[in-house]
Formats: sequence, C-alpha cells, structure tokens
Amino acid sequence: TKQASLYAPHERCQAFVMDVLNIAGPPSDSWLALDAASGTGVFARSLSPLCHSVAAFDATPAMLARSERTGRELGLQNITYEQGDASNLPYTDQSFDLVVSRLAVHHFSEPSTIVTEMARVCRGRVVLADIVGDDDTTLRAETDRLERLRDPSHTSCPTVHELHELLEQTELVEVLGFSGRVYQHPLDLEVWMKNSETPKQAREEIEERMREELGGGSKTGMQPFVKEGRIHFVHRYAVAQGTRK
Repeated sequence: TKQASLYAPHERCQAFVMDVLNIAGPPSDSWLALDAASGTGVFARSLSPLCHSVAAFDATPAMLARSERTGRELGLQNITYEQGDASNLPYTDQSFDLVVSRLAVHHFSEPSTIVTEMARVCRGRVVLADIVGDDDTTLRAETDRLERLRDPSHTSCPTVHELHELLEQTELVEVLGFSGRVYQHPLDLEVWMKNSETPKQAREEIEERMREELGGGSKTGMQPFVKEGRIHFVHRYAVAQGTRK
C-alpha cells in the first residue's frame, strides 16, 4: 500500500506524454496495448478510450488493486490487470500493437532486459516515458543519491540519450527521432517526501542538501527553488519511441 501511494498521477505530466506519443500518430481503436510495469495504471487509463483493449501488467499486487479500483470507478471496461515479472512477459512475440511504460525505467535494476521484452511482444510501437537525469555524470549521481534517499526502489534516472538507447539496444526496434521536448514538472519537496513516507533522517538530509544549493552550494541536478516559503524542485520528463522492425 505504501508503494502504491508513491505514484499518484500528475495530470500535466501524463498530458505531456500523450501529446508526444501522438506526434508519431495517435493510437487506433483496433489496437491491443500493453502497459508494462503499469503501477497504478495511469498510462493504461489514458490508452483505454483510444485502444480496443489494454493489459495493465505489474509486479505489485497493491499497485494493480489500486489501478483496478480506479478503472472500475471510471467505468473503464477494456483494461485487464495482470501480475508478473516484466523481465519475462507471459505473451507471445508481436502480441500487441502498442507497448508502453511510464515512470518505471528509473526503478529497473536491469532496464535493458525489460525493454527488450517489451519490444519482443510488440508488433507496432514501443514507448518509454520517464524522468531523465542530467548529462553531467556528477550532477546525475547526486540526483540519484537523493532520489534513493527518498525512495530506495529508485535505481538511476536515464539521460534522454540513454532512454532512446534502451530501445536501440533491443535490435528489434527502429528508434524514432527525439521530439526535442522535455517537460519541466515542479514538485513541492515536503509533499514529495511525505507521499513516500521517507524516514525523518533521510528527509532532513534531502532538505539540507536542497538548502545548500539554494545558498550557493554545489548543484543537485534537481533545480530547487522557493515558492511561497516552501522548497520546490523539478522533475524532467521525456519520451522515447520506436517501431518494431
């Protein structure tokens, strides 16, 4: 339940993802879609009105339960909910017209394995949407350190290049050119940490580090700023897409 609470949807972020997805052409109402590592089902619900059916696939029962409950409340009847390991998807090759994953890559310990599985079961388009890290390795390392303090399931934020490289390394996908669009999403630091029930010591360390940068210290890669007396920071969202060869 705690983990499910971490991933409350941000409507503007998902609107950005859908807008970029549509650059390569909108989904068809005849398509079968898979949302891999679906979490609380944000992407699955976005695709539901556009596709014939959507499979929301995730490893965590609490996530799927929340996803199914929300879908039922919204009257969405074409989503199925399936639990399992995304590194070994239980589908035959080229089963889906659209395979997507949102805000999951930065939790994967072996993202290349999972993205290759996503490409294997796709016959159309593969889409990765995630928060991205800075190209500067020092900045990204500090961002990842703070992200892990907040949520230990975080592994590493990919760069925009690495997000596209994950598709390319499958050797199954023709990677589409980057849209050039990165969405800057502001977040309230305290709310962000409260949502994940971050322990007090870790919260204090994260806040202290943000205040250090605000005072002119070394950068975190998270672009902290103060708004109405509260510390905020920025998550950067990007989308990578490819079509099955």
